[in-house]
Amino acid sequence: MLYATETTTFAAGATMTTAIGTATSILAPATEGTYKLYVIDAAGNYSTASTATLTVDTTPPVASAPTSTAQILKSGDVSTSTVQSTEAGNIYLVKTETSATTQALIDSAVTANTAFLGKSAAVADTPYTITVAESLVDGLYDIVAVDNYDNVSSACTGWLTVDNTAPAITSITSTTNPAGDSITVTHTAAGGVAPVDKTVTYGTVLTNLAGPTATTYRRWITQNLGATNQATSADDATEPSAGWYWQFNRKQGFKHDTFNCLGCNRG
Repeated sequence: MLYATETTTFAAGATMTTAIGTATSILAPATEGTYKLYVIDAAGNYSTASTATLTVDTTPPVASAPTSTAQILKSGDVSTSTVQSTEAGNIYLVKTETSATTQALIDSAVTANTAFLGKSAAVADTPYTITVAESLVDGLYDIVAVDNYDNVSSACTGWLTVDNTAPAITSITSTTNPAGDSITVTHTAAGGVAPVDKTVTYGTVLTNLAGPTATTYRRWITQNLGATNQATSADDATEPSAGWYWQFNRKQGFKHDTFNCLGCNRG
């Protein structure tokens, strides 16, 4: 028999449960509190109260977001917004409209990648940032707390939107230069950039890779910088198509004319 207090008088009710003498388990009482075990024999003799106690807790925790700035994150990102529970236990983030009223349902959602454990062994009333788990389904996630007695909180509207979908280019619009299909540039070696003096006429195109409107179009030349003409094929290695070579960390062009490296002795 489990009873709420140390006593010699026992009354059936919400603060007591019983089991037959050969039972190996006993139901927990319905009322919250701390209980001790007693044994009563057939003659009505009863034992002293057990040293061990049973705590009954049926009150769910309350999940919250002390810092609740909306964030769009992908798997592996660490949040700046936080999660918190009023009781010790675990804090989960569960995709909105996913059933999460029991630990079993939360475990199923974790398996389906629509929930993840944001913080295990959370201390009561302590805010935590979270790391977004791998392979999550995209969408808005709410905060759900589970205390150490498996009581599950109501969902707290979340600040986290998971976005694990990479963007894709669906179209590229290209047009010729409205002012003409070429531009002419005079390169001079005196400035220390071009390897030789040379005037080149470059073909151009405009694309909207930088944005959806004409005001964000960008101009691209259709031949290598310094090349006399556009390459005729992918393996065109002729000198007029080759243009100049550039070192990634210097504003300096180089050209090899078979015998000499022009521009190589600068800087």
